[in-house]
Amino acid sequence: MDFLSIDVETANKDQGSICQLGVAFFQSSRCARVERRMICPETKFLPFNSALHGIRAEHVAHQPTWRETYPELLGWTWASVLVSHTYFDRTAMELACKRYGIAMLRYVKWIDTCAVARRTWPQLVNHKLPTLAKYFGIKYQAHDAVEDARVAGEIFLLALLAREKSTLQE
Repeated sequence: MDFLSIDVETANKDQGSICQLGVAFFQSSRCARVERRMICPETKFLPFNSALHGIRAEHVAHQPTWRETYPELLGWTWASVLVSHTYFDRTAMELACKRYGIAMLRYVKWIDTCAVARRTWPQLVNHKLPTLAKYFGIKYQAHDAVEDARVAGEIFLLALLAREKSTLQE
């Protein structure tokens, strides 16, 4: 299955304040490549957010804005299926697009890998990416958009395999 896994980091409580974009390209059931873009959100950073992901205003001061980065993302969305761990990332992108007066990218299906994980592995304590990564032995550095996108995609693949396996056993 081919799909894109997307994650963003934000500068503050405004979900549209995207300061980092991570995209993992999954082709033939494997992560074929990743892309990371630092983005100037043109707004202030909250210390809480910077402490979480390590990105500060000075890191992105001379980076492109969402308006400048977005066309590149549109060029990457060859896959009709997009995934992210929760819909935070989709909402963040919608709000960033609205802020700049640009149309949100079109997609056939956007899948929440957290919801998929809850249905597939209900016995787990929680379904946060660090918990899932540890459970499946996936090397992972939390709160980096590329890492979050990659791991969300890996979890999605594992869920697809688990579903396929359970279907074969029935």
